[in-house]
Amino acid sequence: MGYSSSPVAYKNKIVVQVGGAGHSLIAFDRAEGSVVWKAHNFRNSSSSPILIKVDGQEQLVAFMHAEVVGVDPESGKLFWAHPVAAGWNFHFSISTPVWGEGNLLFVSAAYGVGGGGFFTLAKPTEKPQ
Repeated sequence: MGYSSSPVAYKNKIVVQVGGAGHSLIAFDRAEGSVVWKAHNFRNSSSSPILIKVDGQEQLVAFMHAEVVGVDPESGKLFWAHPVAAGWNFHFSISTPVWGEGNLLFVSAAYGVGGGGFFTLAKPTEKPQ
């Protein structure tokens, strides 16, 4: 099975959601193509990541296989993660997260999840993990 997420441009980087141990998300230098950072152990999905601002803080949101996560797009460090698990063994996290007014994030998965979830986000008070 292949995945079809789209990359996202952030400053001098292109961030790609690829899944897998140690490289769930990878940022490449736009000019050189070299790896700037790679991080995390989340399984992949076909959803495309988005860039948001939470109380003025830039975050990259990625809807992975069983969770939606927010990371620092500059370094890849994890700000937060929320589980969004399907009720069935096979499920697909395909839709792109939707960011709205009032720091509201919506994600939707198929096959046993239905709506997925609404999350109200706040800027982390601690430094990224």
